Amino acid sequence: LSFAMSFKDSTKAQITTTFAFTTIDGGVKDNVLPNSASVTLNTRLLPGHTVDDVLAHIEKVVNDPQVKVEVLYANEASDISSTESEGYNVIHHTVKQIFHDAIVIPGLLIGGTDTK
Repeated sequence: LSFAMSFKDSTKAQITTTFAFTTIDGGVKDNVLPNSASVTLNTRLLPGHTVDDVLAHIEKVVNDPQVKVEVLYANEASDISSTESEGYNVIHHTVKQIFHDAIVIPGLLIGGTDTK
């Protein structure tokens, strides 16, 4: 299943930590080299991955001592909720009441929310 999910952007984010460059800052003129440049990389951690894992990966990929890698803000990946929890059982029971033949399975919300 993971193999098949890895081919579509809409499902790949459910099986891996994601990276997105969200801001880039540098020069002020197109014919002058800037003294410095910066980029902001936003990540969404897959459960089981840590901020330290991602930081180590970025430093390994960049592999340049002149590039400073700095964490501006970090949240560890959310814990995986148990399918034995009260919350999951309420959702399961409610879905089955409305959609009797539905197969209820847990899922992963890939976007950030205010519920952290």
